[in-house]
Amino acid sequence: MPDGQVTTGARDVRLQGVVIGSPADDLLIMLGSSRDHLTHVVRKPATVKLDITAERAERALVIQSADGTTTTLEFRSPLRPEDVDGLPNFSDEQV
Repeated sequence: MPDGQVTTGARDVRLQGVVIGSPADDLLIMLGSSRDHLTHVVRKPATVKLDITAERAERALVIQSADGTTTTLEFRSPLRPEDVDGLPNFSDEQV
């Protein structure tokens, strides 16, 4: 939050996707399953960065808004891009 407060909107949920919203200057972050989901709106994102570990594994996606708000999507298991073997096949029942 721009005032220095930290909040946690979700924990231990599956990332469904990050898409450009409407209006086009917003990002939508979709989490959870088709039955139990959450959509977080990032207003006017200014920067999008990957947080990388010393071993070059992708630890988190960090989105900074124009108003100074930071949204961080921390990955449960950081992986280097070369260690990823396709996409996991999850069903809604496994969430």
